[in-house]
Amino acid sequence: MTAKVLTNRLTELQKSRIITRKIISESPIRIKNNLTDLGKKLESVLLAAGSFSMSSVPKIIFKDWKSRIPEEIICSKK
Repeated sequence: MTAKVLTNRLTELQKSRIITRKIISESPIRIKNNLTDLGKKLESVLLAAGSFSMSSVPKIIFKDWKSRIPEEIICSKK
């Protein structure tokens, strides 16, 4: 995903009140996105959809075509 696509998607999520954006004034400037209450309500739905996609159509999602579970992705990002 390119930076432009990511920025566009985050902007859409902001406009839909699913996330909030906070600019942190330090050097370099950081931007922190958080789920709103509405976004938190959607979390279980998004995890279910992601889980379905990762296990049912991994050829579309992953370059190595291997099936995964959400916990593998979430834990590897921390």
